[in-house]
Amino acid sequence: MDMVIASMKVSDVGEMLCWRNMLRRWKEPILNYFDNRTTNAFTEGVHTKIKKIKRVSYGFRNVDVYVRKVVLSFIQITLLPLSSHSLL
Repeated sequence: MDMVIASMKVSDVGEMLCWRNMLRRWKEPILNYFDNRTTNAFTEGVHTKIKKIKRVSYGFRNVDVYVRKVVLSFIQITLLPLSSHSLL
């Protein structure tokens, strides 16, 4: 990574300077991924799902309905009980 950043110092293109600065700022988290193989993808997915529910629920005045929608959206479908009508 240091070699990549050093090679970008030679460039006089403005975009390369921005890219170099970004790599220098995020060097440790980028390299940590290759050590641990962990990301925040699950957290980002949860955040996106909640934002989508918020957009769909626009105009509802009852906060309890919104909270129930969020909680229900994270229950796995296999955990929901089947009714006798759904099998027919």
